[in-house]
Amino acid sequence: MKQTNRRNFFKLFAGASALLTTLPSSLLASKEASKSAAPNEVPKATGPSSFENLPQFLTPGTLSVIAGRPSMGKTSFLMRLTNHYALGKKKKIAIFSLESTEGMMRLNLICNHAGVARLRLRGDNISEEEIDRLMNAVSEISKSSISINDNSDTNVSYIKKVAVDHLNSRGLDLIIIDYFQLLKPSGTSISRQVHFEVLASELKRLASDLGVPIIVASQVSRVTEEKADKRPKLGSGLVTAALERHSDIFCTLYRESYYDETSRDHNLELAVLKNNLGPTGTLKFEWDLMGGRVHT
Repeated sequence: MKQTNRRNFFKLFAGASALLTTLPSSLLASKEASKSAAPNEVPKATGPSSFENLPQFLTPGTLSVIAGRPSMGKTSFLMRLTNHYALGKKKKIAIFSLESTEGMMRLNLICNHAGVARLRLRGDNISEEEIDRLMNAVSEISKSSISINDNSDTNVSYIKKVAVDHLNSRGLDLIIIDYFQLLKPSGTSISRQVHFEVLASELKRLASDLGVPIIVASQVSRVTEEKADKRPKLGSGLVTAALERHSDIFCTLYRESYYDETSRDHNLELAVLKNNLGPTGTLKFEWDLMGGRVHT
């Protein structure tokens, strides 16, 4: 890539969301990702897994949960999941981000797909090969059907309104919410326990009414960290208990290196603890510690 193209990239990078609309077409290149055959069950955690081994997250009308401690990798995993479904399977996805802006979420999608750590973009030592990968990612994501809503006052009624608009205008295959604890109540003020129970129930009902699967991220209680085995289990807290009851699939994330920086185990474990549609078990994905992303 020429030096002028390098300067153009950094100029355009100043606005993350602008990457999807203003990059010169001469700088964009698309590439196809090869897909491997998918087994019909959740494998045991014996080695790196493929995203083709995932539970049936796309089953219409289902509610799935991805739970974990803060900074465990929930958002990054959801962005990798989004790219897998939107780019690899051409699904139409609506993301509701209650914590990060639309621009930051799009940047997460781009870096996640390109395999380039966001920290690399802060300096001037990013390589030409990395810029090429970022350009390719921008090209592919710009052709996909991913909408991102960053309204921080989102409640289930608002999600339903936006989702219905999508269904009527362009179709909708999946709703992703990041994350559960930041959802606002739809009605009057109630106790915290009842609040989360109502929210979980409303999300399940919304998925059923729309016939669209919902995947929601959730934090788990710090009580899990008081045990020798810090992997989250069912019944680990008030919030997740409500989601456990109403979800069809309940998964947790765990990284050994999160608790032990000297650990040589850099895998991200996805434990399928509840699955009304199939088997339970644990999937292991190689975790890029520097990039904060899943290798598949």
